[in-house]
Amino acid sequence: MAWRKIVSHDDIDRFLNETKCMHDSAVVSANYISGVYCDEKKAMHFPYNGTTLLLTVDSQWVDRIEMLFTGVKYCSMMKPTDIWDCTLEFRDDLYGKNRCDSLIVWTDGGRFSPEYEFVIKKFSLNESYTSFVIAEGMKWRYAKEADELDCLDEDYERYT
Repeated sequence: MAWRKIVSHDDIDRFLNETKCMHDSAVVSANYISGVYCDEKKAMHFPYNGTTLLLTVDSQWVDRIEMLFTGVKYCSMMKPTDIWDCTLEFRDDLYGKNRCDSLIVWTDGGRFSPEYEFVIKKFSLNESYTSFVIAEGMKWRYAKEADELDCLDEDYERYT
């Protein structure tokens, strides 16, 4: 089955309603692909939008969910990896006042607040923080909808 793309607020509402906001779920795997590669002359290349994150979540209420984030800008996975209720939203304020690039933000808890997380309160590995992903795009599906032809999927093709 095809991936369901998140391109509008209606898509976000459908995702949250269908997945029950991932209530009582847990992250079971996170596969991050940087997109960095070496050419035949051993020169390293860093593609601008080459980062991809496949996040797999098990749920007590719905089937296993796969979320594919493209153009990943930042991600952080914290322990424990349980999800009480996730949030998903478009944000256009993460680059400051001079840019209004729209990014999608997923978090395993409350609304993502970088002012609190990174400015008002100092970051410490001794404290529990919310897991989150900030990316240019996202699509999702139930894992049972995957099939053997997925190796041809456009997002994986350049990494195989």
